[in-house]
Amino acid sequence: MNQISHLSIICLLVVCFLAVGCDGTPDNVGLVEGTVMLNDAPLPGAMIEFVPQASEGRTSYATTDAEGHYVMIYYGETEGAELGVNTVRVTLPDPGDDSDKERVVIPAKYNTQSEETFEVLQGENTHDIKIEM
Repeated sequence: MNQISHLSIICLLVVCFLAVGCDGTPDNVGLVEGTVMLNDAPLPGAMIEFVPQASEGRTSYATTDAEGHYVMIYYGETEGAELGVNTVRVTLPDPGDDSDKERVVIPAKYNTQSEETFEVLQGENTHDIKIEM
């Protein structure tokens, strides 16, 4: 009985390892990073969404750093976005009433009515986003 339990645990671990892959990234996910530029300047604090055009897909998210760089997050701490064509959306948070920052509104063609798409492939992908206003 004890050997069966050990064998079951080993089989379960092997199946989990194969399903997730060697680096912890699921098989249906490619790593995606890039830079968001607004009028040729890095755009910090932008929120990026990769929405799979496949109906059952999971949306990935990222936020740009001070240099406008982002790395997509599939879920939890797992980096990446679903393989295939994704609609790319860029938004900026509202700075609030007490902020000294001027409110920048990203045009709808980059967010709610996004025309930007990117095909995520296996492995590492780079997608730089250039927003012109």
